[in-house]
Amino acid sequence: MTHHLRRLIIIAVLLAIGASLGWYWSQPKPVVVRLQAVERGSVEASVANTRAGTVKACRRSRITPAIGGIITGLPAKDGA
Repeated sequence: MTHHLRRLIIIAVLLAIGASLGWYWSQPKPVVVRLQAVERGSVEASVANTRAGTVKACRRSRITPAIGGIITGLPAKDGA
């Protein structure tokens, strides 16, 4: 193996190690989860609904069929 080829292999290995370490360190840290045992008990507090009313969509969308036509019937029963 020539001296030039050996140098290229060493540089390639070092670059691969550097890229692997950079990828590893850039990953987000795992979320810490706290576990709690479930117990039966009474309700100690309640929350009141202070925003009673009608919910309105913040975005609207128009649905258009791929082909035109008239709907002549819907084969479904109310409540189904």
